[in-house]
Amino acid sequence: MKADRLGQYGRIALKTVCTVLFCFYVILIWHSAPGTSVAQGTITPLVGGIETCSGCTTCFGINCYYCVPAPNIPGCCNGTELGPDDICCGGAVYIASNGCCVSNSWYANGSSIGTCQVCSNAAVVPNPCPAGCGDTHTTNCIPGSITNVWLTVAPTNDVCVGNPITASVNYGTTNGWQIITSANHCGDTTNALGVTWVSNSWVVSGATITAGGGSSDTSVTFTGLCGNGSVSCTVYCTNTDSVCGFSASNSGSTNFKFHQTTITFDDTVTRGYPYWPCTWQAQLQAVCLASTNNTTTNFSTSYTSLASITYAFSVDTNGNVTSSKSGDGKEGDIGKIVVTSYQNINGYAGIRIEAHYIGCCDGGDMNWVQTVTATSAPPAGKTPPYADCFAGPPTQCPYYFGWPPGGSGWTSWDSMSSHSTTCP
Repeated sequence: MKADRLGQYGRIALKTVCTVLFCFYVILIWHSAPGTSVAQGTITPLVGGIETCSGCTTCFGINCYYCVPAPNIPGCCNGTELGPDDICCGGAVYIASNGCCVSNSWYANGSSIGTCQVCSNAAVVPNPCPAGCGDTHTTNCIPGSITNVWLTVAPTNDVCVGNPITASVNYGTTNGWQIITSANHCGDTTNALGVTWVSNSWVVSGATITAGGGSSDTSVTFTGLCGNGSVSCTVYCTNTDSVCGFSASNSGSTNFKFHQTTITFDDTVTRGYPYWPCTWQAQLQAVCLASTNNTTTNFSTSYTSLASITYAFSVDTNGNVTSSKSGDGKEGDIGKIVVTSYQNINGYAGIRIEAHYIGCCDGGDMNWVQTVTATSAPPAGKTPPYADCFAGPPTQCPYYFGWPPGGSGWTSWDSMSSHSTTCP
């Protein structure tokens, strides 16, 4: 009876031990079950605990009862054999062929190991492989550029002498690039590098700068003498990135022209002995006609006054002359009547005047209109003020008729062609 009880207790104890061992085995198998996308090492139950482990596994338990993933075997990563380009990163395998970190731990599929991101159900997840995972990076720099520089001018690139031209600069750019490539294409990055303006450099030829044109100016204003010229601008830009910084420059230019017409005036006014003492005064105007003017076609009495002067003389009883003038400019002036010679004529009393006007009458003709505003000895039938002109036929009034430069007497009207010059 006692022996039966002992045998019964022995059987119960043996059964309990077997049950515990079996459960332990089941727990181990369940705990190491792989997910669908997690590469696992081989966990092999050994019979009798007398076999050895191979590959990327190592012994576990008394007498090497199980082979489990080994974390520190060369060529392995937590039980998984590494490919030739794979990296072991924080206990996970970075697979170079698909750019994915795969966990080979005993945790559930889709979990994270250290700082590496893992695949989820075999989907490729972008993985910026962290520093320390064994990857190396190479930086390639592509500099930006100024694609083109062009200048715009206002009001036009061909203006009358005395008027200004303003040139403004415009330019286009392309970004630079910083391309970071890893040895295992883990975390490749492409960064755009913008182009930042630094300064401008202006050069104006054939004119004088009156405003702008500095290194920080986007425009320049200038005036010039009659003729052609050019303006250019070089634009400087940069990017200050510590690795891929660059400098860029490019230039653009354009041509311009200042044009003018110069008309000359020459008149000798005298009053002989029978008229002494006497006085005489006139207003001289440089005028612009709307279109080409002559006696046979397109003749018009309409004009626009460009500039004017007043000059006068008086003669005493002995034929001595006193003269005056006002409103005239100095040599080199644009848009003013400049008197170049002003001479009293004693004896056969009077005055000799020579003058010129420099300016423009775009699309038309420039001419002179002289109006006698006061005289003590007017011609027959004339009462001041009256136009000093050729009455014709054909009439040239109200435009001046007199001594052409270098002439020796009265000549017929030629619409001022022998009195004016135009620069190229």
